[in-house]
Amino acid sequence: MHISLKQGVGLFLHLFFLGNFVAGSLEYVFLPARKNPIPGPLTMLVIGVISVGLVLLQVCRES
Repeated sequence: MHISLKQGVGLFLHLFFLGNFVAGSLEYVFLPARKNPIPGPLTMLVIGVISVGLVLLQVCRES
């Protein structure tokens, strides 16, 4: 079974949003000086790169 472009983009978005939610929640809970639960730009970049890597790994496994 091959992953379509729509499924790949959907998988990336799910992983990216889940990663941002988890990272933002953990930073908000464990860093009391944080005013909002939105992760910083560097954290979002790292989560995005990891999400792309996981999607590419899944595409390679399905091929």
